[in-house]
Amino acid sequence: MIAYDPGVGGGLAMENLSGEIVVMPMPEHKIDKKKGVKKLTSKQFSMYQYENLKKMIHTASAITKETTVWMEAIGPRPADTPRTSFSLSANYHIALTLFRECGLDVKLVSPQHWQNQLGRLVPSGSHNYERRKKLFQDFATEKFSETAGLYIQKDGVIKVRNNVKVTKKTADALCILWVYSGRN
Repeated sequence: MIAYDPGVGGGLAMENLSGEIVVMPMPEHKIDKKKGVKKLTSKQFSMYQYENLKKMIHTASAITKETTVWMEAIGPRPADTPRTSFSLSANYHIALTLFRECGLDVKLVSPQHWQNQLGRLVPSGSHNYERRKKLFQDFATEKFSETAGLYIQKDGVIKVRNNVKVTKKTADALCILWVYSGRN
């Protein structure tokens, strides 16, 4: 099973064939090239995200014909600029295309649906974003004490680290995984 929170502030959580929980924060728009920081265009970032997401899925050994992807269905928010809305939509559809290209069953779920399944009062509104992220991080830390992390090194090689901490980037995906894997 794969749980995916698309977007730059999101991440991916997988339960691989061995039952291990593996997380991956989504890559940033900036790449550190030997102390020089390169800002990627939206198109470059989309391709960078696509290639790395593809590597991560295959590295984590999370794919079988029965694999289901629970992907957060997101769209532009009222405060988003046209550029932000376009980038969010492009990255969302690139991930959706990749999962379907891999032959995976993709289930789209609204943020409200999975958040209501947590059994906790979740504050709404953009002014509560940080509070909400912290609540999800605390919840995921409580439920998933042992996770492995996949990280992309500067040379493009994927590195696995054991016993990684839940971050704000991976917390939503872990919460989605918890809800739809039947752990609740």
